[in-house]
Amino acid sequence: INDPKTWLPEDAPAEKITKGQRRRATVARCYFLLLWHMGCRRGALASLKWSEIKPDHTNQKEWLWYRPTSKNDDPLEIPVSSYAKALLEELEPITKESGFVFPSRRKDGQTGHRSDSWKPVTRLQKASGVTDFTNHAVRKTISTYMTRTLDISNDVVTAILNHRLPG
Repeated sequence: INDPKTWLPEDAPAEKITKGQRRRATVARCYFLLLWHMGCRRGALASLKWSEIKPDHTNQKEWLWYRPTSKNDDPLEIPVSSYAKALLEELEPITKESGFVFPSRRKDGQTGHRSDSWKPVTRLQKASGVTDFTNHAVRKTISTYMTRTLDISNDVVTAILNHRLPG
């Protein structure tokens, strides 16, 4: 076929497209799973840099997400569960080179971080049939689960969610 708009499945572009789709699906899946398992704000997760994931100072086998300032100007220090660590390890070969865990190519050609999770949320709502869920509702659910089911104190949950303690 000599038409430049047509190519056969065995051509190299088909493999690249398939690989790109798999990578994109992996990144989107890991984004939502990390959002749900870490309880962080969506903007904080979207802008997560690989340099912010560090070994815990008390146990080098455990990881922490440390950011010197956050939305409320306080430092952010979230323990990374073994499940979240496994997701990050899955993402590392895909996105580490960019510096961001969730990189995005900007219109000007520069690489930055994901800034909008509404499109993937809309796709997830449509695919799942659950239309009334939001990223913020996930944070509320995590808070409730930690206090009511896991019996974690409100002060610890407040710190994990990076809220300020009253008073």
